Amino acid sequence: MSRSELSFALLVEQALVRVESPARRQLCVELLCVLATILRRNPELYLQQPLHIDSLVHDAQLTFAKDSGVSDINALSSAAPGVSVGYLARAVVNSVLQGAAAAHLEPAAQPSCLVS
Repeated sequence: MSRSELSFALLVEQALVRVESPARRQLCVELLCVLATILRRNPELYLQQPLHIDSLVHDAQLTFAKDSGVSDINALSSAAPGVSVGYLARAVVNSVLQGAAAAHLEPAAQPSCLVS
């Protein structure tokens, strides 16, 4: 299923409708936009594992709260758009890079050299 298929768009919309808070839903949409931009600009990167949007948004919220010294982790929703996108991008990049690093640590299913 490609991103241009209507069925893909409907699946994404069905997932987003389940998010009750409008502010959190907006963060999820922004995260997907950031992810699409990063993957479009860096075709060598790809997702090694399932994408857990909720945990990525939570990571971005925790990092923002820690960096800004606030106790409310939902403060990212009210931050300036550039700030929230920056923290979402940081969470996405960390996730993609951790997945890539984990893939290099796992033994390959096939040997590197198939010629004997």
